[in-house]
Amino acid sequence: MMLKTAGTYTVTLTATDSTNSDSDTFSYTFTVNPDTTPPSADDVNPKTCESGATVQFTPTLSGTPPDTYSWDFGGGATPDTPTDPSPSVTLGAVGSYSASLTVTNANGSDTFDFTLEVTDPADAPDIQNVTPNTASQGTFVDLKLDMNPAAGTATSWLWEFDPDGDSSLALDGTLTSTEESPHIKVNEAGIYEVRVTATNASGSDTFGDHDSFFFFVTP
Repeated sequence: MMLKTAGTYTVTLTATDSTNSDSDTFSYTFTVNPDTTPPSADDVNPKTCESGATVQFTPTLSGTPPDTYSWDFGGGATPDTPTDPSPSVTLGAVGSYSASLTVTNANGSDTFDFTLEVTDPADAPDIQNVTPNTASQGTFVDLKLDMNPAAGTATSWLWEFDPDGDSSLALDGTLTSTEESPHIKVNEAGIYEVRVTATNASGSDTFGDHDSFFFFVTP
């Protein structure tokens, strides 16, 4: 049983003897105290957007639900200070903006500060790193890209797990992937060459020295 509304309730318990049909009733009061936990703003997405794009922002919340929302995009969006729970705004000029979300209810308030990166849609993406670059034999890994937030946003990806065809790569038999973050199984210990290219309408970027990086699989 879950009691959601604060207040005092009268509870009645009746016990009956099925043999003699005797019964007894006991009544008592039960008090539900109000939840005094304030709301908590834990995260905001997205944090990187292209100039001129219309984007809907979504908060991640915990604690009791807020009554009001106060967004401040630091001059990087229109409208710049909306009060909707999940507002749609149009991004302004390229730059980094100090932004925040404040959520409030009768129990208190909480503010989540974040940096809003508005990128130039005319820029190609820029891959800064790939993680992880090592795993144990027989395990699953999710490969993730660390992108330069000041560069363009990628719209497509190409992973090549044996780009030069000169290694016995054993990443679950998968030689290519077009997912942003492919989920792969590593089957054999060794050192493998991997290449990833991120692309948008303005160009592409391929990660690593000599257009590749090395993935280490330990026994």
